[in-house]
Amino acid sequence: MLACSWAGIRSLTIDSIWYDEWYSLYYAGAAPYYGPISVVQTVERTLQYNEYNPPSYYVLLNLWAQAAGWAPFAGRALSLLLGILAVAALYRLGCLMAGRTAGLGAAVGLGTSAFFIQQLHELRMYTLFTLMVTLTLLTYWQLVYRKPNWRGGIFFALSLTCLLYTHYMALPLIIALGLYHLLFVPKSRQWVFVALLAVGCGLLYLPWLSVALKALSTVSGEGARNFFANDAAALVNNVLTQFSNGGVPLLAIFGWYALRGSRRNSIFIFGLLMITLGLVITLNERLHFISIARYLIALWPLLALIVGLGIAQMQHLKLRPLLLVAIWLIASAGLVVPRQSIAEPKDPDWQVTLPWDKVVKVLNKNFFGRPNDTDTLVYLLPRPTPYWFHAPLVDYYLHPLDVQVDNMPAWLQLAPPNAPRLQAHLVESQETSSPEFFEQEAQQVLANSQRIWLAYNPTDLPSPFARPSWQHVLAQQGMIECGTPAQESTLQMSLYVRVPEQRLTARFGDGIQVGVVDVALSPQNQSLLLIIGWAIAADVPANTYSIGLYIDDAQGNPVAQTDFGIPNQQRACTSTAISVAGLASGSYTLSSAVYNWQTGERLIGQSMDMIVGERPQLAEVTIPAP
Repeated sequence: MLACSWAGIRSLTIDSIWYDEWYSLYYAGAAPYYGPISVVQTVERTLQYNEYNPPSYYVLLNLWAQAAGWAPFAGRALSLLLGILAVAALYRLGCLMAGRTAGLGAAVGLGTSAFFIQQLHELRMYTLFTLMVTLTLLTYWQLVYRKPNWRGGIFFALSLTCLLYTHYMALPLIIALGLYHLLFVPKSRQWVFVALLAVGCGLLYLPWLSVALKALSTVSGEGARNFFANDAAALVNNVLTQFSNGGVPLLAIFGWYALRGSRRNSIFIFGLLMITLGLVITLNERLHFISIARYLIALWPLLALIVGLGIAQMQHLKLRPLLLVAIWLIASAGLVVPRQSIAEPKDPDWQVTLPWDKVVKVLNKNFFGRPNDTDTLVYLLPRPTPYWFHAPLVDYYLHPLDVQVDNMPAWLQLAPPNAPRLQAHLVESQETSSPEFFEQEAQQVLANSQRIWLAYNPTDLPSPFARPSWQHVLAQQGMIECGTPAQESTLQMSLYVRVPEQRLTARFGDGIQVGVVDVALSPQNQSLLLIIGWAIAADVPANTYSIGLYIDDAQGNPVAQTDFGIPNQQRACTSTAISVAGLASGSYTLSSAVYNWQTGERLIGQSMDMIVGERPQLAEVTIPAP
């Protein structure tokens, strides 16, 4: 339990949310961007968007977030909690079926599956799905093979109903459980009691049945799902490989010894597994929509029970299964420790997670954020990622900046802000995208932009034509790179700014012109954000001069400053900041001095109003009251 918790906790903030996780937050009504909304409104949203899953997880997330908060970390913690509860419930079921060794083995089988651990940090319903399957099987076993009571019956009915409303792929397992109950359980008062409870749960599901059939019809008609769907052999291999961390031979050994144990246990576990798989394969062969193993995570508790029963039987036969368990754990650690999982066949290569959480941190620190500014974030998507996959994520993470995404898909039905402070444009890199295509797109986007934040992921690169084409158009339109506020393995982000000649108001020596292109206070009024433009003559010696920027009070005394070397380019731009923490509110003057950093000798300067001196003024600054 502790090892599984550690594996899940360490990944709660490892990456930003992805497309499906955004839908979870949206349906649940993530405040303050998409809510808060009531539970009834959550159900209405799932119906409005023709969601492919029933609403129980979104309702639970809505209730959870009202207490825990709407941060992705808090939402993922719900998945972690549900997953840990699934491991605990499976341990209890294994104990009831074949003793504590079987229970511990089943818990190990589920809790060390790298694929299951990956779901512990997903804002999705798959750990709830696993938990509901486990609780349904646990309460069923207690009712059928233990003394039934109304408390256990209510728990079974709640578990089965919640399972029905958690994921549509629960239906094959529920049908398999019904066939087992019909064919292998003695017909007694207990049998009738359980059957009536199951029928009652089915009646509770009837209001949603038409929605389920509509969702099934929709997914079966989607060309993308048909393309990525697996055939029967690939589907079975995918499930077994993902569950066992690639150790299918080990799983087969445990399965062999599990079959040699109790006949009742074998029929129950293997019967449910084979019937469920048979129904799924038959359905998929007809409709072609199952492409990923997480749709079949309902099989994980059954496979884990096979591991537990196999270990218990080997222990009973004095075959010392510890060596096999050790190999199983090593295979798990080889994936879990570096936070990896086995790639699924035909997994779309465009489903990549991008560091939108880092993008918003960079912009929060450097973005001026004033209404009606003409700042544009241009993100070069990895090839061949489509724009719609990340457009809602940009809206979510950059929502505090009143972002308006240029190419937001209409089907998301997200209204743009009334007064956007930031435009965002996602650049696709499809196989057919030529340099001319990128240049035409850049010319359209850059036409009315004053500042451009150009970003991409060095790990998941765009087309080799994308960045050079955009940089070419930026240069054509007179936009100059003004610093690289982010330079990491997953995020490269540069600022490009137009530097008008009339903004270069101060002159130093014979060939240095400098001026303030833009100035603003940081959101917390802790620093003064500056964009400095330059025009430097070719004969000015490189790496010789530095500039000091000063904030002067009413008496002309400097009260804050920053220093840095002047650029070596003839046309350049510099982004910098001066701390104003502790300064009283009021009017200040921004002045500058250019000096030889080796000798300290200052160049004589001249301001726009023709005043000559060592520290000409650049701008007036007002620091508001807190």
